[in-house]
Amino acid sequence: MGEMTQIIRGWQAARARGAETLLATVVRVAGSTYRRPGARMLLVRDGERIGAISGGCLEREVGRKAWWRTKPGRAAVVRFDTSADDDVAFAFGLGCQGVVWVLLERGEDAAALLDVVGQRLDHRQMTIAVTVIDATDATVPVGTRSLLSSDGTQLSGELPPSILDGARSRIATLCPATPTVGYIHESGVGLFLERIAPPPTLVICGSGYDVAAMITAGLHVGWRVVVCADGAVGMDAARAAGAIEVFTGDAGAARALAEADESTAVLLMTHNFSADVAWLRQWATTEVTYIGLLGPATRAAALCAELQKHGIALSDELRSRLYGPVGLDLGAETPSEIAAAVIAEIIAVRNRRSAESLRDLDRPIHTPAADEMTSVCAPTPAGTTEATRASVTCPAQSTS
Repeated sequence: MGEMTQIIRGWQAARARGAETLLATVVRVAGSTYRRPGARMLLVRDGERIGAISGGCLEREVGRKAWWRTKPGRAAVVRFDTSADDDVAFAFGLGCQGVVWVLLERGEDAAALLDVVGQRLDHRQMTIAVTVIDATDATVPVGTRSLLSSDGTQLSGELPPSILDGARSRIATLCPATPTVGYIHESGVGLFLERIAPPPTLVICGSGYDVAAMITAGLHVGWRVVVCADGAVGMDAARAAGAIEVFTGDAGAARALAEADESTAVLLMTHNFSADVAWLRQWATTEVTYIGLLGPATRAAALCAELQKHGIALSDELRSRLYGPVGLDLGAETPSEIAAAVIAEIIAVRNRRSAESLRDLDRPIHTPAADEMTSVCAPTPAGTTEATRASVTCPAQSTS
């Protein structure tokens, strides 16, 4: 279960028992921070906490300030400077050496977001949130928000058309592969743009002994895991391992294929060459970004040769989506280690990263393009340092 889904489930449970909740969202960062914009934490009056906005150094301080800095109907953006001098950092347990701006909302402000997003996530629909985080116009206060569908249709909210039109033009520039944030300054208002997407889907074709470890690994990172099993026994084993959905037969396969999109990753691990060929022929014609072929390079080459025999050309675009042998070079041996290597590779592909060791990078962990997206287009709130304006761009596709 993804973090946003956990927060929504926690909010629903708290509401059912009548407990007051508060939502904290990272909306801007500068310098080194553990979490990036879009990270969230739900605080419940009875002491429960779901999610995180840092590596642990900010949660207590946010919890201490959040309730008195807000009231229903009045959101606030609070600045936390973890790059302060050593004495201050030690006193508050701060250690990230960065600055974090956190949007605090409670009551109907938070409910208006979580209710709509929760319903749409249940139907695997994306929501685009456009939220005011800085404003000089008292008629459009901080926390004012509109929610849009992926095509820009307004679902709910109070932002005027003049502001929403500017937001819609920028939304098209956000990266399509992963949930992404950006900033714009429109009509004297600083807006935080966020795509809140359903968790990625991992489709596993096969139901051998090693599938259970792959299911566990996929669930651990919060993905939706679908298994296309090859029989009743395989279905039972997949369900026992925790797969969210299990299909078998032609009807199930058709459903899995119909639901696939660019947020889907596929693993062919039937351990049967003919079965893998049949699956590969179907998945090759979809828009999935990752098709993993379990087995050695010679087997992957043979699978590709079979594709060509069946009239499917190995275009550069298709080759870029095929990964065989599957997984990163970690020296993995056990099913659990192999699963970790595969999940890590899929994450790297989705985020357009090379998967090299962070220690060996000659640049910041977050690339300049990512830093520009997550720290700059909004005007700086009063009393803070000046922000640098920049456009929202997508990192280049990695070829590794």
